[in-house]
Amino acid sequence: MSLQPRKIGETQAQYNRRVGTKRQQTVGRPQKVERVSVMPQDMKSKDVAIPNQEVRIKRRPQQPQPEKATAFKPTYTPQQIAKMQQEARARFQKQLEERKKLAKEQARVLTSGELKQFTEQQKEAIRKFNESRQQKPRQQQAVDPRTGKPPTQQQIADSKLQAKEFERKNRIAESYIKGEIGRGELRGNFSRQEIRNIEKGSVYRKFMDGKITDRQLSRSRMFSPREIRDIKRQLRIKSMSPDERRAYGESQLKERQRLDKMAEDRRTKPQRRRRRVRDAYRRLTADARSRVGRRRRPTPTRGTGVRVARRGRRGLI
Repeated sequence: MSLQPRKIGETQAQYNRRVGTKRQQTVGRPQKVERVSVMPQDMKSKDVAIPNQEVRIKRRPQQPQPEKATAFKPTYTPQQIAKMQQEARARFQKQLEERKKLAKEQARVLTSGELKQFTEQQKEAIRKFNESRQQKPRQQQAVDPRTGKPPTQQQIADSKLQAKEFERKNRIAESYIKGEIGRGELRGNFSRQEIRNIEKGSVYRKFMDGKITDRQLSRSRMFSPREIRDIKRQLRIKSMSPDERRAYGESQLKERQRLDKMAEDRRTKPQRRRRRVRDAYRRLTADARSRVGRRRRPTPTRGTGVRVARRGRRGLI
């Protein structure tokens, strides 16, 4: 693409077609030629170079490279090696004697006075340990878990009032469950949700004690199907013997493991059989649809009761 001016009235497309859009490209980079300085020579002399003869170029002599430094490896004579081995054996023997001496001191039999002192020390350590264990719960109770600080006098008073209120409500709920009072006496002391929970607890206890049937439990409309299933399972476990309860727990564990393995396989392994069945069903339905034709309706000129032949059956074949 050469740099040429656009003509008057010429569009950019016309200019591109006339000049082109590609840049000029070179065939290749010029090769580097080594320059040789040649002194002027007399053509009549004998040392004139012949054109076809090779010309030797004098190059600068290379500087000698410094030798690489090698790691110093000391050499020992056999006498030095023997002396070093002897010193190592002496050190090992000294360490062995010190260990034996320490073991003898530790295994020394205590005298009566030393044994009594050791026993007293052990008893004192055990007593301090027991005291520290007994003091830990008191320290934990004396610290508010929300703030990490000791509770104030107001907080202590409020906690005492809450404990008394909880005890009073619990006593009223127990009276209702036993049947000593009615539902009307709960309204002044409990909220709607608390009353419903108390009623659910009453029905649950009656069912566990065998006073009502499972039909009455489901007709109470207080429990969901899952809660009813769990309550029945609890009653069945309660009526089992220890051996039956153990066997039931093992079977439930195996079932839980089987379900977990199925879930893991469903997550990791592809369902090849399920995919094959699905693809076969799709091929079958597509083939059946292609063979099914439209049903012909009888024309008005035909009489009623005339059987009309169908091309195919609707649905799967």
